[in-house]
Amino acid sequence: HCYSGPGTYLVQLDVVNLITQEVLVNQKSEVLEVKDVEQPYISAPDTTIPGEAVKFSAGLTNLPGWNIAQYYWNFGDETIAVGRDVEKVYTTPGTYNVQLIVTTAPDAEGKVRDACVSRNIVISGRR
Repeated sequence: HCYSGPGTYLVQLDVVNLITQEVLVNQKSEVLEVKDVEQPYISAPDTTIPGEAVKFSAGLTNLPGWNIAQYYWNFGDETIAVGRDVEKVYTTPGTYNVQLIVTTAPDAEGKVRDACVSRNIVISGRR
């Protein structure tokens, strides 16, 4: 089963006898907690065409307890950007590996935390 998102779900097991068709309802039940994955997250289309502005967002990043100070983007074509929400125009078809690096402000001891995630985007001559 695929759950719609994070949350607490009641899972119940019904048993069906395939010969008699007897149904034994709620033979077992469990509470299942589905948690959101703690990670930086890149929101962007999978494919687009050359010359079209592509919107990238780190807005679904889930790093509880992090005081995120900056979002760094590497677009896989030797260009970069800074910010939570950015745009990029690719001019050449190809597959580009986009990286997002998230960093925190220094903590009381001066330590900075960072995390990175990447994904591919395909720029094709046609949709």
